[in-house]
Amino acid sequence: MDKSTNTIKNLLMLFLSTVTISLLFIVFKYIGVLSFLSKISVSLIPVCIAILTSFLLEPLIESLVKRNIKRTYAVLIIYTAIISFIIIIFWVIVPIILKQVNSFFDNIPNLIVVVRQMINSIGINVNDKEISAFLSSALSQSMKNIFSNLSSSVTSIFNFLLGISGSIFLSFDFLDFKQWIKNIIPRRIRNPVIFYFKNFLPFIHKYFFGMLIDSAFILIFSLVLFAIFKVPYSLILAIIISITNLIPIIGPYIGGVPAVVVGFSNSFNLGIVAFVLVVVIQFIESNFIQPIIMKNKIKLHPVEGILGISLFGTLFGVSGMILSPILIVGFKTFFIPYK
Repeated sequence: MDKSTNTIKNLLMLFLSTVTISLLFIVFKYIGVLSFLSKISVSLIPVCIAILTSFLLEPLIESLVKRNIKRTYAVLIIYTAIISFIIIIFWVIVPIILKQVNSFFDNIPNLIVVVRQMINSIGINVNDKEISAFLSSALSQSMKNIFSNLSSSVTSIFNFLLGISGSIFLSFDFLDFKQWIKNIIPRRIRNPVIFYFKNFLPFIHKYFFGMLIDSAFILIFSLVLFAIFKVPYSLILAIIISITNLIPIIGPYIGGVPAVVVGFSNSFNLGIVAFVLVVVIQFIESNFIQPIIMKNKIKLHPVEGILGISLFGTLFGVSGMILSPILIVGFKTFFIPYK
């Protein structure tokens, strides 16, 4: 079987799998199973966070253990370093973000003019009052959503902190936990299951750490360029680009729009500069940085990427889009012949 035939076969199998999952999702939602599973999953969020965090940090801990550092000390060093880094980042960045957000609200009148000009340029006549009413309504609705979801946000933060706390204790006994997982798998399927995860789990490490490095590069590179060319709200725009870059294929284009709009809201020349900067950033990232960082990552066919974004984005929103490569590779790994 030649390579092209094999590729078509894999894509067809993946397409049939996505259709099957979509149908099951619709059936489960219709009969109420999905709602029941959702309520159960909420209570398991801290456990999932603890397991995922300890799993992702295990290679770093192991690297210290191999240097003759006791596992207890290695765990404390890694978690202390990461938590300290996060605290410092928030201590420095949050005040700057709040200042730029306040400046953004002050600049809304200029933004209204730009939006009106852009809409009028495509043949739809609107005035500043209509745009202002639309933005005011959108902002008002956003604030209502923020306050209505405040309790759930507090719960999410509590679950996250609880999960991180659990991951520290789990990391101390991660080797025993891994052995316990192996022991509870029924003997008749133990070897195939272990084979599957040995093929799949390394990809998760590569993907998460690769995307973390990639997003950090995008954040720093964007921030430097925006600051040099004096694009307003440089930190906020750089954060938006680095986060949306996590979404495969379409993410880079989504993240660049706010920077271009903000640029045009100040002047035509700055809008052009912002557009060029976004193109340069994405060109360097996609053609130089990402191939270096992700050189050992399992490659996905563009059709597979689109299917993953479409399916998991529909089912799980933005988080589904970001995690779609992992989920797609999980399905592909399932069809690797057991040896």
